Amino acid sequence: MDTIRFISQSMEQVQLRLVVTCEGLSKEQVLWRPMPRANNIGFILWHMGRADDARVTSLSADQKDLWEADGWYQRFDQTVDSPDL
Repeated sequence: MDTIRFISQSMEQVQLRLVVTCEGLSKEQVLWRPMPRANNIGFILWHMGRADDARVTSLSADQKDLWEADGWYQRFDQTVDSPDL
């Protein structure tokens, strides 16, 4: 198996497992924090998505991440240059 295929399959598996694990969570569950300064599930998922976006972008000739190119920053009510990682 070549490196690109291995990385692609690994990322697909993580995504599938996250979707199944988070399916059916209420908004309250997604935003719940075990401690006041801890991250909630929603933030962790957002962070993972942005990190994957940065990894894929770094391998792309286009060098424009989906956060900006597909307008995801607007969907999250953020600025295009808001902190990502």
